[in-house]
Amino acid sequence: MIIQAGKRKSFFFVFLFFNFSSFCQINSGKIIYERKTNLEKKYKEYTSDWMIEFLESNKSKTDLFELNFSDSISNFTPIEKEEEDEDSWATNNNSTYQNFNSNSKISKVVIFGDEIIVKSEIANRTWKITDSKRMIGIYECRKAFVVMEDSSKIYAWFSNEILPSVGPEGFCGLPGAILGLATEDGGVVYFAKSVILSEVKEGSLHVKFKDKGILTRAEFEEKLNQLLGDIKEDIIYRANLTRWM
Repeated sequence: MIIQAGKRKSFFFVFLFFNFSSFCQINSGKIIYERKTNLEKKYKEYTSDWMIEFLESNKSKTDLFELNFSDSISNFTPIEKEEEDEDSWATNNNSTYQNFNSNSKISKVVIFGDEIIVKSEIANRTWKITDSKRMIGIYECRKAFVVMEDSSKIYAWFSNEILPSVGPEGFCGLPGAILGLATEDGGVVYFAKSVILSEVKEGSLHVKFKDKGILTRAEFEEKLNQLLGDIKEDIIYRANLTRWM
C-alpha cells in the first residue's frame, strides 16, 4: 500500500509500507534528501573575478542524496544526476557510512578531483533539544541544534517515529531520524523529499573499503594542511568541507 501525503512547501512525501501500520515505529528504510545550497552565501568572501562572474548566473544549487538505514548501520550517498553536472565542484557531495555497533564512520570526500577515504569514530555531538516543532510530511519533528567548533550552529528537525538515530552527512545522536538539517545562516538546507519504509537486509548496507589508502582523521587533517594554505579562500574551503565530517 502506498500512502502519499499532501504537498508541503513543494516537497512530496511518499510512504511505502511493508507490513507496517501507521502507528508502529520505524527501524529501517530509505530517506531521499534534497539539499539546497545558497552559492552566494557560500562564496560571498571569494573575490576572484571568475567567481564573481559565476555567481551572477548561479545563485543556488540543488542536489539529491539517499540514506539507507537500519538500527545499526546508515549509508548516505549522493544521487548521480542524469545529465553531466558541470558545476559539481561548487558543492561537496560526500558519502558517509556509519556502523553504530562499532562506533565507526567512513567518509568519502572529493578534493580537487581526488577521492579520499577517511575512517574515524562517529562524531559525539552535544545537541540541545528545543520545544519548537514542525511537520515534515506526516511526521511531527522537534527542533534541535548543536554548536560547532567554529561557534556556528547546525539546526536539525528529528522525528522519534523513525527510531534509528540517523541523518544527512552522518549527523546523528538525536532520539530519532533527522528529516531536516540546516546551517545557521540558511546557506545549506537539507529536507527529506521522500521516506520509504521497508525491511532492509543488514548485509545490503555494508560497504567494503580496501584498507590501503584509508586515512585516519589526523592523517586527513595533515593532508589538508599540505593541500591548502592560509589565505582566506583556503580557510573557507576547509571549513565548508570539514563541517560535514
